[in-house]
Amino acid sequence: MTFSEQFAKNIQKARHAKGLKQIALARMIGVTHNCISLYETARRTPSLRTAVLISRVLDVPLGDLVPCDLVSCDMLVDPSQTNIFDYIEEDKDEWK
Repeated sequence: MTFSEQFAKNIQKARHAKGLKQIALARMIGVTHNCISLYETARRTPSLRTAVLISRVLDVPLGDLVPCDLVSCDMLVDPSQTNIFDYIEEDKDEWK
């Protein structure tokens, strides 16, 4: 399973555990229902800001959404970065 697929699966699993429908999560973080669907099917990866919002709404640490076996979870986060892939240490092209 690729990083994107695992990340998507983790978002969906956390949303289900919270008992939210995609449309409810979308409204809570200010995106469209279609956007959540794209995140959960690994056709789009949320920005770091959006991933943090998702983790807060779902009451899970961001590290529970990001597949930590593929990234270094103790690295410092640069708030100027907008894409979670900017933090991946491996070749990110293989996940597209």
